[in-house]
Formats: sequence, structure tokens, C-alpha cells
Amino acid sequence: MAADGSFGELTPLVSDLPDGGQHAYRTIAVGPDGLLYVSIGSDCNACRESNSEHATLLRLNVDGSAATNPSNTAHPMLAANPLNRISPRVWASGLRNTIGFDWNPVTGSLWGIDQGSDGLGEETPPEEFNILTGGKSYGWPFCWGPANPDPTADDPSQQITKQEYCPTTTASIGNGLPAHSSPIAFQFYRGGQFPAEYDNDAFLVLRGSWNRLVPDGYKVVRVHFENGQLAPLPGSALPYEDFLAGFLIERGMAHFGRVAGLTFDAAGALLVSDDTNGMIYRVSYGEENTDGAGGGSAQ
Repeated sequence: MAADGSFGELTPLVSDLPDGGQHAYRTIAVGPDGLLYVSIGSDCNACRESNSEHATLLRLNVDGSAATNPSNTAHPMLAANPLNRISPRVWASGLRNTIGFDWNPVTGSLWGIDQGSDGLGEETPPEEFNILTGGKSYGWPFCWGPANPDPTADDPSQQITKQEYCPTTTASIGNGLPAHSSPIAFQFYRGGQFPAEYDNDAFLVLRGSWNRLVPDGYKVVRVHFENGQLAPLPGSALPYEDFLAGFLIERGMAHFGRVAGLTFDAAGALLVSDDTNGMIYRVSYGEENTDGAGGGSAQ
């Protein structure tokens, strides 16, 4: 990028990522280690993948080459066949679609929010909070949540059952989020404008369900952390609460907007995109509203 903010000539870093399939969107971020992390969703709802990079988080050098990653011994494809070749770019596996991930500012650990499979019912499986660690598998498509075997999935192979495989995977954290609420963007708040109790909490976009009789999501939630760990909010049994909502109308059976991405501006205000209306909302605290009144505002 030039000094005036314009872009120069673009240089491809990676040109051989897996095809999109059912989950075509990618999230990229440079971690505290200076390496490039890329989320790759599954190419299906619930199936055996034939490409070891599907349903993973990849870790690359910033020039696009494979970083030195730990071996992924619990990769679902190895459970199906120990002779399968696993790409050296795989950092973590068994992640159906972890679009949102960020590093905890207190502990430095990498947190991700994974979308569960469809077709298991209105309330199953929960969308997962995971601490993502190199070399670990998080179970999909054979397991969900706290390493629960998926009753609709076949065993990985004739040599290993779901009941044997799932304990080798890494369980999710807490009870998760409502099934099918479709978590996507996720970022920790590092301070700057909101009250101090928001520092080191996170904000999460729940894009919204498409296949529930009673829709869920269509909002941004605040996720609470204490000492770097997921924790219930004061006065609540849950670690999350609505922060920006109201997009569901007609008693929750229709919506007029659908939130998508989020980030923070230089002042610490929250920016949220709505790709139904092609808009970006700015949520601030302590600034004047457009009518001159004090307090927070959403613009």
C-alpha cells in the first residue's frame, strides 16, 4: 500500500486453495507469530472429505508457502484411512466452517467459532466455541460439541468406531450457541471507547438461521471473558448477550437486514456490515448522537 492509501500492483500469494463447495468464504489473518492463518470450510454439510485441507484452519508463511506445522494425527481423514496424506499446511482440522477466529489478548490463545451441521434438529448441534491449537482435530464430521458422536454419521472406518475416535478429538468450550444461528465474524475488543468492562470481551456476528421453524441469530452479541476464559456475564448463566439486535420482525418470522462482518475503527467504535441492505453500521459509546444528545449511538 502506498503512502496515500492507494494499492499498488497485486501479487498472488496462494493460488491453490481447495474449491469452495458449500462453504466458499475464507477468512485470513496474520497471527502474533507473524504467520498467515486461512480458514477453509467443508465442501458439504456432513460428509467424508477427500481433500485434507477442507474443514480446517491452514497456517502458512506470509509468502504463501507452508509453515512448519505440527502433524495432525487425529485428522478425520486419518481416522478413515491411516495411509491418507495430510497437507503440511493444515494447522487444525475437524472444523466444519470456522469463519470467525481471533487471538485472546490476555492469554494469546486462538479462539474460533465453528458452525455445526444441518439436519440434526432444531437445537442440535450447538454452534461451538473452540480454543484452536496446532495439531488438534475438533471432530467434524464424526463428532460435535464435547466430543459427542454424531448419531447420523457412519463410523470413520471398519477399524475405528465413532465412540473410539471422538475421545481423540478436542472438545468445544462451554455449551455453545444456539444451533444454526450461523456465527461468522468474531473479534476481541481491545479497548478504546466502550466502558472498561468490555475490554478483552469479544463481539460475534450471528448471521442467522435459514432452516429453523423459529429463526435465531440476525444480531451481534457480546461474548464475556474473565482472565482470558469464557465466563458467564454478571447476573446471567450465559457468557453472551445481545448487543446489536432488532433485525428480526413480524414476531421473529422475517428480517429486514442480515449482519455479516465486523471490525473496529480508530476510535474504538464497532463497525458492522449488513449485506442485505449494503450498509455499514457504526456503534459508538460516549459520542454525541446526530440530534446533539449525548450518550452512545448507532449510525
